[in-house]
Amino acid sequence: MNEQIQRLIAQLEPKTAEIVRVRDEFGAEVRIYCAVYVADETPNISFNPDVVAWASRVGASISVDLYIGDEALLRPPLKGFEAPPN
Repeated sequence: MNEQIQRLIAQLEPKTAEIVRVRDEFGAEVRIYCAVYVADETPNISFNPDVVAWASRVGASISVDLYIGDEALLRPPLKGFEAPPN
């Protein structure tokens, strides 16, 4: 998950000033949502300091939704990744 968040932040980083301006001008909330789907393992959920620092700069909160068990089967397929064998 941390790798995906880092790629997202890398795309947003050039727009940091614009994000802050829109947040301030319109009173918008900035949020990063993560969804973690697990069936039979305990995930390690952590964020790189660069991610936390960027979120702080734009005043963003970070939320994690954790789906465990049968709901993990509802996970949307990820492009570029193969599903693990059952």
